[in-house]
Amino acid sequence: ENIQMAERSEEDHIALKQLVITDDLTGLYNRRFLEEYCRIQVAIALRQGYPIGFLLADIDHFKPINDTFGHDIGDRVLMRVGEKLRGTVRAGDLPVRYGGEEFLIVMPATDRTGALAFAERLRTEMVGLGFEDLGSLGALRITVSIGIAFYPEHGSQVAAVLKACDESLYR
Repeated sequence: ENIQMAERSEEDHIALKQLVITDDLTGLYNRRFLEEYCRIQVAIALRQGYPIGFLLADIDHFKPINDTFGHDIGDRVLMRVGEKLRGTVRAGDLPVRYGGEEFLIVMPATDRTGALAFAERLRTEMVGLGFEDLGSLGALRITVSIGIAFYPEHGSQVAAVLKACDESLYR
């Protein structure tokens, strides 16, 4: 009984830790985990001399999706985007639900060419992500806008790189 109770306690601890670092809706990592991950990755990148690509993807016209189709459909869109991100990123990349309808992908050891190629692939994947099963509401297609910035090119601190990424997104 003690062993089983200890195992359950360990499982509960792992589950609780996972809840703290992931987004409930999408299952992607959250900003809390992002901070720790970036702290480690920046130190490694600095020591090994490679860039880190940051891609910020925003679902275009998301408010009208919620207004027209309802928040349940909006949540389905967010969940499907999260699934698509998990299936599209490389094993060493970190997809994060950054906030609302924004998703950040941290790509260690990725230069401009690699980041641009990934951004185009991601954009194409999202265009293909349709919602045909909305009954009388019709069909829904989504698009994303993507901003890209790099550590250390756009800042020596992650906050500065994220700001540059956000500015790139809105351009």
